[in-house]
Amino acid sequence: MSTNKSIAIVIPAYNEEPTIRQVISHIKNTVINSQIFVIDDGSDDKTYEQAASAGVFVLRHIVNRGVGAATMTGIITALQTTNAEIIVTFDADLQHDPTDIEQLIQPILNDEADATIGSRFLLEESRKEMPFHKFIGNKVLSFFTSILAGRKINDSQSGLRAFKRPVLEQLSIVCDRYAMNSEFIVELSRNDRRIVEVPMRVKYPHKKGGTTILSGIGIVFDLLLKKIHLKR
Repeated sequence: MSTNKSIAIVIPAYNEEPTIRQVISHIKNTVINSQIFVIDDGSDDKTYEQAASAGVFVLRHIVNRGVGAATMTGIITALQTTNAEIIVTFDADLQHDPTDIEQLIQPILNDEADATIGSRFLLEESRKEMPFHKFIGNKVLSFFTSILAGRKINDSQSGLRAFKRPVLEQLSIVCDRYAMNSEFIVELSRNDRRIVEVPMRVKYPHKKGGTTILSGIGIVFDLLLKKIHLKR
């Protein structure tokens, strides 16, 4: 994949020692001349060392702060240290296929979107791949996120996203953990930004992490607290 737009790719990672080098290698071989930022979110394995040995920009949180905090550390660093015109967020567990990034950013390149989401619910093979508890948790969260955002969103918890640089420079994100996924959508909607969901393939090689029904309750609570705060 090649484009005349400069791309930064942000990868939040927590205890991803077995997969992080492979993810980085796949991205390097697919998205030519992209700048990759890995944020080790307080891992207690060798995630940091593996990422650093792969020759990319790596930062480390001393303690685990959550995927939202790690993602925002990467985004802020990319904004401050590069001239990237598009910033992509990408999971560290081999869930996503880097070849899908070209399709993900196409609506932005065509000026049809300010941000895109790689949706697992728009592709039947991806829906079937998702573990049942994650499927239900994501469906419930997408329902509440759609209400708060005032627009229909099929996959609010996808970690595969792309943004125009000016859009990210204007967003205010405060949630540190999984609620950040929904918060992006709510904030984009508040600013009348165009969001396009793009069908994406997904695999769950380790069946760990992600959003469950229980964690979803906490996410909805965090979002409602922010909503109340914004109305003050």
